[in-house]
Formats: sequence, C-alpha cells, structure tokens
Amino acid sequence: MVKNRKILTYILIVLIVTIAVLGIIFAANNKQEMSRWKEPEDSIMLTPNNEADREAYEDGEVKLNFQEKQQLTKSNIPGKFGFRRELIIEKPTAFMQHMPVDSNMKNIQFGIYKDKTLEDPIEEADAGYNFNASWHMEEGAELSEYPEYKTNIQVILQPGTYYAAVYTTDKSDEGVFLYSSWYDVLDSDLTLETGEYQYFYAEPGKEYDFPFAVADNSEIVLETAGIAGALKLYDTDGKTVLETLEIDANKPYNESKKHFFFEKSGTYCFRLTDYPQELYEKIPSSGMSILNKNWLKYKVTK
Repeated sequence: MVKNRKILTYILIVLIVTIAVLGIIFAANNKQEMSRWKEPEDSIMLTPNNEADREAYEDGEVKLNFQEKQQLTKSNIPGKFGFRRELIIEKPTAFMQHMPVDSNMKNIQFGIYKDKTLEDPIEEADAGYNFNASWHMEEGAELSEYPEYKTNIQVILQPGTYYAAVYTTDKSDEGVFLYSSWYDVLDSDLTLETGEYQYFYAEPGKEYDFPFAVADNSEIVLETAGIAGALKLYDTDGKTVLETLEIDANKPYNESKKHFFFEKSGTYCFRLTDYPQELYEKIPSSGMSILNKNWLKYKVTK
C-alpha cells in the first residue's frame, strides 16, 4: 500500500514538472513570436472607393486572398490575421463595407474600428454568423430570428483616425472572399436646386434642413426616396410650419410626389425629423453593396 502511494506521488510530481516545463516552453515561444512581430503594412485592398466617382470603379469589389493575410496583433494566442487599413477622416463621411455571404467564413470578422488592435469597433459584423443565418433562411427561417445578420456596415464617421479591417481568428484560414467598401464626404449644405437631386444620409435623432427658393405664384413638385419620418415645410421666417408630411417607415423607397403652391417669393425650407430607428437598422441586412442614400428633388412646374 505504501509502495503504491510512493508510485502515485512520483507520477504526480512528474506530471507537475512536465506541465511546468511545457508552460515555460509555450511562454518562451509566444514571447519569441511577439519579439519577431512587425507592425503590418496598410492593405491597399481595403482602400474604400469614392462614391462621388462611382463610374471609375465598376462594381468596386476586390478579392481578399487569406493566403496573403498578415498578423495584425502582437500575440497570436489568440490572434487576428488578415487585412487592415488606416483611414484618416478630415470631414464627416459616410462609410460602407460589404461582404457577400460565402462558405468557409466561420472565423471571419469585418468592421470599422477606433484602434489598431481592433478591440474597439464602431461597427462589426460576423461573416460566419451571416453564412449560418443565410443557410437557415434558405431553409425557411425568418430574418427576425437572426438579429445580428448584416452583410453591410454603414456608419457616419466624424473627423479622426479609424481602421477598416477584415480578419480571421484562425491562422490556418486560406479562403478567398469578396469585399467592397465606399465612402462619401458629407455636404453640410443641403440647399435644393430645381431639377437636381440632393443626396444625404439620414440618421435617427438628427434634423436635416433643405432650403429652396421660389418666385411669386410658383408651383413645385417635390420627389423623395429613402425618406421616412416627418417632413415639414417652413415659411420664409423659418419658424412657421405650413404643412407636415408623415412618411411611412414601411414605404420609404416608394418614390412619392407632392405638389406645393407659393404665392410669395422667397426662401422656404423642408425639414426632416424623426427618421425611424427601425429603418436605419434595416440597412445592414439589405444585401446591397452600395451606400444607402436618401434623396429629395424638386422641380418648378409653374
């Protein structure tokens, strides 16, 4: 009995020593990996396309080959491996990323981040989750069952430095995936000119003013698309509400036309408020690889 206890004690000591040695080797290897690590280069593959020059980019898609991925973080346990691009934003800018659903995306994440280590996302999407959700929806599941499903990310970036990234947490991933991104510098002046589209990017909780000028005894027709909430027409004093249009959040892309008549010349203003949160949240799951714009246009008819 005593002999058996000695044997068990000896075995236990050997196991403890073995584990300790393996831990030291593991830590040493990890430290060595970190000492060899170099800051990854900016990936030109993640350079966003300029919405203002869309015709120059065709479909704007690139292929990200994960055989060419870089180690994005010092530690590779756990690590992030892929592509990263620093973005310096000087003016408020609409920014969009899109990754269509594909197989072998289990460990893929993409998004826009405040930091190089990609720990502080402004917005992030799980491509593996998207693939799983898409497969189940093809089998009859409802989109509402997958609230985190989003193949698009669209945000408004204020001036600052950000990092666009597509990465995997599995160092062995070697797939090839499609990716596209776009940006559009926001115009602070939303003045309407007759016959011309005025594009903008609506967010919940914000107000948007669209001044326009008319002559005496004028009639205009206003067209809108992608708009929901309350659209109010203000008199030339900028205070008196002449008319309010309530636009249904379920029908924002049904182009609407509304006629207005003005006896007196001057500068009037449309103001959009109460843009609905539910419509804003629908954008990421739209599946469209373009910036989701809102617009107004008016034309003098008399």
